[in-house]
Amino acid sequence: MGEFYVDIDVCSKSGAGAKPLRVKVNTGAKYTVLPSGLLRKLGWEPEPAEPMPWGWPIELFYDVDPEAHKLTPLPDVKVGEVKLRIGDQDYPHSVIYGADDSQPVLGSWTVRGFVFDADEPNQRVIPSQLIYR
Repeated sequence: MGEFYVDIDVCSKSGAGAKPLRVKVNTGAKYTVLPSGLLRKLGWEPEPAEPMPWGWPIELFYDVDPEAHKLTPLPDVKVGEVKLRIGDQDYPHSVIYGADDSQPVLGSWTVRGFVFDADEPNQRVIPSQLIYR
């Protein structure tokens, strides 16, 4: 599991602008977590706390306490689709609405959703090389 930082943009819902943000790329995290206050300022709102239409039940979310080696269920997770930009590519991605003071984290599913790979030795995300035979 690697961690490093990259710059992304969080696009406004209206499409009128974007907020640059330095985020930690965590290859061990599946989902992207962004501060709720920032997302709301940009016009985004979480979706209803039910199993999402694209198939993820809320019961899948846990907080990890590495010192106690314990997982704690997070029943009140807020999720929604937000448009993100990495480099010159922007796409909507599912994100977790974190606490206003939470550290922004770019999860592996978002990196892969951009068809990027985490280049951990060089601490960057790069376009994937897809080879078909």
